[in-house]
Amino acid sequence: MSSINSINGMSHQEATSLRRARVRTTSTFLQIAASRSGRALLSKETGISSPKLLHWAKRAELMKVKDLGRDYADLLEVSGVESVADLKRRNSESL
Repeated sequence: MSSINSINGMSHQEATSLRRARVRTTSTFLQIAASRSGRALLSKETGISSPKLLHWAKRAELMKVKDLGRDYADLLEVSGVESVADLKRRNSESL
């Protein structure tokens, strides 16, 4: 279980808001943020926009891929890969 702070692009204040909402790990975050209704509820509770929560959920999902981690998730995002589903569609040589 990774700390919620391990998601790149999240400010200290945003991470604190999520922890106040009892979201302390990326696993818990993904369980809630996986659905539109979960993101809406979390957005209402934290003041963080639903699109931003969705972006972080995609990043956290990428971080779950074995041996990928935060640094490679960052590189994939720069390469235009936004989610695990997107990564599956990509040709490794073109990345």
